[in-house]
Amino acid sequence: MPEQTSAIDPQALFDANYYAHDCGRPYQRDDVWLAVFKRWADEIARRIGPSSALDAGCAYGLLVETLRARGVPAWGIDISEYAIGQVHASVKAYCRVGSITAPFGQGYDLITCIEVLEHLPQAESERALANLCAHTDDIIFSSSPDDHETESHFNVQPPAYWLALFAQQGFYQDKDFDASFITPWAMRLRRARTLIISHDIVGAAMAGPGIRYLNLAKALAQMAPGMPVTLAIPQHSPAEADALAEGFAIVRYAGAMSAPGEAAGLLALARSNRSVVLPGDVLAACPQLADLDTGLVVDGYNPLLAEWLLTAPTPSPAIPIAGEGWGGGTSDDAMVAWRARMQQITPQILMGDFFMCASERQRDWWLGLLEAHGRVNPLTIGADPTLRNLVDVVPFGLPDTPPQHTRTVIKGVWPGIGPDDKVILWGGGLWPWLDPLTAIRAMAEVSVQHPEARLVFPGTRHPNPQVAGMPTLLPQAQALADELGLRDKVVFFGDWVAYADWANVLLESDVALTLHIDTLEARLAWRTRVLDYLWAGLPTVATRGDATSELIAQYGTGELVVQGDVAGVAGAVLRALSVERGAWSVERGAMLEALSWTRAVGPLVRFCLAPHRAADRASAASDAVGNPFYAAREGAAVQAVAAERDRWRALAEGYARGKVMRVMAWVRERLRSFS
Repeated sequence: MPEQTSAIDPQALFDANYYAHDCGRPYQRDDVWLAVFKRWADEIARRIGPSSALDAGCAYGLLVETLRARGVPAWGIDISEYAIGQVHASVKAYCRVGSITAPFGQGYDLITCIEVLEHLPQAESERALANLCAHTDDIIFSSSPDDHETESHFNVQPPAYWLALFAQQGFYQDKDFDASFITPWAMRLRRARTLIISHDIVGAAMAGPGIRYLNLAKALAQMAPGMPVTLAIPQHSPAEADALAEGFAIVRYAGAMSAPGEAAGLLALARSNRSVVLPGDVLAACPQLADLDTGLVVDGYNPLLAEWLLTAPTPSPAIPIAGEGWGGGTSDDAMVAWRARMQQITPQILMGDFFMCASERQRDWWLGLLEAHGRVNPLTIGADPTLRNLVDVVPFGLPDTPPQHTRTVIKGVWPGIGPDDKVILWGGGLWPWLDPLTAIRAMAEVSVQHPEARLVFPGTRHPNPQVAGMPTLLPQAQALADELGLRDKVVFFGDWVAYADWANVLLESDVALTLHIDTLEARLAWRTRVLDYLWAGLPTVATRGDATSELIAQYGTGELVVQGDVAGVAGAVLRALSVERGAWSVERGAMLEALSWTRAVGPLVRFCLAPHRAADRASAASDAVGNPFYAAREGAAVQAVAAERDRWRALAEGYARGKVMRVMAWVRERLRSFS
């Protein structure tokens, strides 16, 4: 099945004599050769099912013939006029004489190239390989690695040689696909195409999740320039989001996914990609993603369960900042809502192939979750004893370039804040697990010594309207500022800063605050705004206990305080105001390099360039993924949830609508594998 373009006449080289004597046994349309090609066609049709296929170097067209007999629209091309002359009449219209170094005129779902490229001189074979890659995203390839005796073998190379050439074209071996039914050295190579799904809006105003997925897309496109990257954003993202694409594409999807058609739209986006990066709740809302031939990367950087437990309908927690509007549910309400939430979380853990988290602390948490759900097992440990290929750290990162001030947005602009005032910045939201009240009380003390000090809360309203109802401490913070006589004099509340202006805000500020209360969320959190403070060299006062406060201590960029210590916060702010801004960091260059986005995405780049199913999901025993102890109990749990679903739908609001029924259906399907 050769193909040749060189000074040697291919018509003379690949003639009747060649096919009679140089193919191991006489190459002809007989029962032996047809049996070989039928076996190949069976495997290709069953395991890949391409919508169109081209056999590059098709010889007598036997693979074209057997694929078409199985319903696969297939075509063939070969340089040998003699070979094409032997094609069976039933497929003669689908095979032609031509060079595989020249454009094919159309793309194909799959291209096969079996024992062909070794017949071309090196330069020609490299041209042909690039041409194959230009016309498909999926290639089955085989080239003899050691037959140097055949006269027409001009470029016999080991598999590593071909793999390196394919990698230059953005193609990598699909190690989940065993192609040894063709030859021991055959392989399937696929274009490394990645889809990143953001559940939060991307645009001029963004919260942490939207910023994260935008920067993941940028960093992936930068670190793997041959890999197409697409960022899928909710349909209600503002129009200006499209202008943010840099080296990647942006598409939109129906963000609610509360109707089957909306889930189908997301499936259609994912189907053409080799890897899909997404937050777990999207996977829970669309569990059909687990059925695709795609590596699923679950992003667990945000400890959603820890946050959810502080905002769900729960009995009022015994914490210092509890107040009116906080919690307020009954114990029964809490447990019903919790069951609904866990029905969403469990499938996420069972369906993922690779899990990302933001810190080593979070990785320990994820390892515990994975173990409890049966994902730490002989197969995953056997694939990698460190389990880094199952869960690894991909934190929030820093831009490669320093922030630039382009226009004034706070000092001398906000009413009540003069151009020479000192700005103390609270960069994030006012979520229930944070402690803005201590910050406000501390400012009452700071303002006595520094009357020009101004505490700014620029992010009091989440830019995504779909989470507008999420509880915050804004009412309590405003009430306290009013009580102390500080509002609009010392303490200022804004709306949400445009993403393009965030660097300006950082550079106009003099001190940053990040204070939290002692909860499970604090133990797991990776506070993205703290990374921004580090990027801008902004002195920071932080509560001890979370992972990002350790970064502040490590790089000497601020001072740590005890939770709720008003005097301690005030003293730390006063000390920060008394020193030059640049004096706070002595290792700035090393810090920026260590925390850069390009460094952060390393584990994700490695997965996306060679995506794979997790060892236990790829195994023939994958139907048994999950904790065997709980598997038998899940059936009863599903029935109990079904009986209660009308009640918890009302209680859990958006968490329940539409999504849980799909998750329950997925769980029921899993349960059948245990029966």
